[in-house]
Amino acid sequence: MEGDPAGPAGAGGLSTESWLGLLVPIVRAGIGKLKFVGGEPLLRSDLPEIIAAVRTEAPDLDISLITSGVVPVERLSGAYRAGLSRCNVTIHGFGVEAFALRRGTTAQPEGSPGILGKIAWSGTLSRGSVVQEA
Repeated sequence: MEGDPAGPAGAGGLSTESWLGLLVPIVRAGIGKLKFVGGEPLLRSDLPEIIAAVRTEAPDLDISLITSGVVPVERLSGAYRAGLSRCNVTIHGFGVEAFALRRGTTAQPEGSPGILGKIAWSGTLSRGSVVQEA
């Protein structure tokens, strides 16, 4: 789900209409699960709209996503309001060095505690993966 067409300077990615043109026929065909992965699917500002449209087509569909948890918690809340069933969180190390390798800074992202807290509080985390980097 890379890119957000609404992002700065046309950040790329498929349009909302293109995603729905692909997903709706697949959902109507009777798939049982749909998982959004990407880089970070919660970066797409239209993700709640896509989830809501899919949920309308298939009220019982298991819709999930994988996140690193480094986006504002409002993004995850919006996805749940739209019909997200569950969320998997993959954390690539909690150590200062692990964050520095990925982000170029030793500062822990502010979004992580918010996302992880939201998931834990709502009881919707189905799987968490911690990857310890050497």
